[in-house]
Amino acid sequence: MKIFKYASILLALISILFLSSCSSDEPTAGGDNNTPAYMSGTTTSTSPDGVAFTSQDTEYEVVLDYELMQASLYINGARFAERMPSLNIEFLNLAFTTGVDNSIHIDVADEFIPTMSGRPQPSFPISNLVADYTIGKGMTLNFNCTLNGMMTYSVECEVEY
Repeated sequence: MKIFKYASILLALISILFLSSCSSDEPTAGGDNNTPAYMSGTTTSTSPDGVAFTSQDTEYEVVLDYELMQASLYINGARFAERMPSLNIEFLNLAFTTGVDNSIHIDVADEFIPTMSGRPQPSFPISNLVADYTIGKGMTLNFNCTLNGMMTYSVECEVEY
């Protein structure tokens, strides 16, 4: 009988803790400082000769640092061409601005160097990056990637939670 009483009290405490942690006042996923948001969707890349490649396998992660007003984008399983192996690419410390409805805007016209596993990849510079991310909904992401200084691919992404 005592075991049942203690189990009931423990269950009540767990329920109270669980319900109090699910307050509707808490920010949505990806809205807290340095809390990642995970998304997936359609990625379409277009080669210089106009051939488009579409993938649904890529996963996107956004991490926002509100103190520095910087976002890091992690593209996991990226493939921009049929014969390209999937890669994990990082766009780190990109300046962002905030808008209405929990929106984040990133606009980097200048060329920057992405990383893979923390290592800079100067053979694949990124330029003309524009991202519009709405916390709890999804993101559009567009950028150019130049391969070894020879060919520039245009990449368009529509991703959601």
